Amino acid sequence: MKEKDFFDQVLEGNQIKEVVKVLLEKSGYLVLPYGYESTLSGL
Repeated sequence: MKEKDFFDQVLEGNQIKEVVKVLLEKSGYLVLPYGYESTLSGL
């Protein structure tokens, strides 16, 4: 896999995650960050 393909997939995954987050919030759910993405965000 090329490096560009990897970063394209990371970007696409982040976009999908945000869409799901917004849909859940609009449905009345409370969405909290969880996992290493939120605890290690300063890295």
